[in-house]
Amino acid sequence: WISPAPAPAGAHGPFVHARAIAPKTILYTDADGRDEIREGGSRSWRNCNAGNIRKGDFSINCGAIGDDGSFAIFPDEESGKAAIIALLRTTAYIKLTLKQAIFRCAPPNENQSEDYAKFIRDKTGIALTAVLADLKMDDFRKIAKFIQVVEGWKPGTIRPNGPPAPLIGAGAAIGVASSAASAASATQDWMAIARREA
Repeated sequence: WISPAPAPAGAHGPFVHARAIAPKTILYTDADGRDEIREGGSRSWRNCNAGNIRKGDFSINCGAIGDDGSFAIFPDEESGKAAIIALLRTTAYIKLTLKQAIFRCAPPNENQSEDYAKFIRDKTGIALTAVLADLKMDDFRKIAKFIQVVEGWKPGTIRPNGPPAPLIGAGAAIGVASSAASAASATQDWMAIARREA
């Protein structure tokens, strides 16, 4: 068995792959194998997916580098916002009013669509009767910015992908038991993700 070469030292480059490795934990990897973990926070933040866009061909064409089983994962926040704008400019949306577009991308069976639409109107100053085809790019940027807010963007923790810090001041027996419990927990988390993805 030959271990792969370690990733080069230094800051990561643009991420090219991402996947869920445990509940509320996404592992991002750059082209040289440098990793970074996003954990906690909101799903939209962990996935750099400000609009909570579902996985699929559209998200891949917009630069998604993975998914969490349901939603796309983008390499960075700006790519996620650009995907919202791209979605609103597709033929499925461009002829709709702002209100119709919001009700389509955030349907009432999953969202408080009326409140969602009013929030976007109040924050952007764009009338709900405005047709998307008549909007300027700056208007789309404003809409994407506030969709990010409505979708619950809440930062968590970003850290390097490495072993957890040792327990400070804990006895050796506690540390061993804790490590065994962590390993068991990680195995269960992995299995849960595998079952969902299957």
